[in-house]
Amino acid sequence: MTTPPLNETAEAWRTLDLGGGADEFSLATVRLGLDAGYGPIRLARGPNGEPELLIPTETGRRLPEGLSSEAVPVRIVQFVVRGHAQPFIELSCLIPELQAPFRELVDDVIRRLREGVGPEQAVGAAIAQFRDLLRRQQPHGLELLIGLFGELLLLNEMLGTNPQAAKNWTGPLRQRHDFSSAELSAEVKSTLRRDGRAIRITSLEQLWPPSDGRPLVLVHTVLERSGGAGMSVRDLVFEATRLAGDRSLIDRALESLQLADWQSNALLAGERFALLRRDIYRVDTGFPRLGLDSFRPGCPPPGVSKIEYTLDLDHARAWQVEALEIPQIIRRLAAAP
Repeated sequence: MTTPPLNETAEAWRTLDLGGGADEFSLATVRLGLDAGYGPIRLARGPNGEPELLIPTETGRRLPEGLSSEAVPVRIVQFVVRGHAQPFIELSCLIPELQAPFRELVDDVIRRLREGVGPEQAVGAAIAQFRDLLRRQQPHGLELLIGLFGELLLLNEMLGTNPQAAKNWTGPLRQRHDFSSAELSAEVKSTLRRDGRAIRITSLEQLWPPSDGRPLVLVHTVLERSGGAGMSVRDLVFEATRLAGDRSLIDRALESLQLADWQSNALLAGERFALLRRDIYRVDTGFPRLGLDSFRPGCPPPGVSKIEYTLDLDHARAWQVEALEIPQIIRRLAAAP
């Protein structure tokens, strides 16, 4: 295996950025001085100008599952080289704001290839590390995605009923409940299938109805990580902005969550989920929960400012709403505040 000079990749990107490169495969390409065993690796500009990495590989090879994402598609393509079909691993960056981290990802793939790692393994390991870094850069990344996915699913159903219902998405604005309308409030809890029916309640007030007497429902959304299928959080945000009568309300909520960059945020696009089940519960008399009236006088003691607990929803089946009632609940949540 030959290795290129350390600055060759940067020079190749500059050549492509300035409109240069060879006309190859109906693309602008620059060959690197690196051969991973099946021919020279190339950087390229895709059909719409997107940056690409092209790695020749062996016929019949397959990529690991779940590598491709909406932001960075990964696939095997065929090009004709010297009269013969040659498979390439193609990595593309479809979001302009992600081009800088994409080039870092390409550098990592190339580093692994230089070390003798096979093409498929080099791409898979680099992408796994890249996604892990994105998650670690944002605390509780997966937990954030799961929670936001469940809220956006419900919001989009509400917007389908009333395009002004974005006003009722109050959780991001630090209000007590995730959704609040003139008729009803809702708290949304989302979990992965592996977590079963156990949910985490983060305060004594979270499952307490509003003080004005409006009823409260608990929405439990069960999700499954789905690799290349399913939907991403960013997909749901795009849908919300399409449905909302005033998309600035969506933008304001996401800014409050420090996600103003949602269109270019790779974390929001990288994970995809499928909805497995959603259950809704009326949180009223007898519902299993803690509140300030759950303690004797003087408890919790002074200085205890935050109590979290786990609720097993198997003990709340008596309060579960029938499926036929759910559309009416959605309409009440979507009512004008």
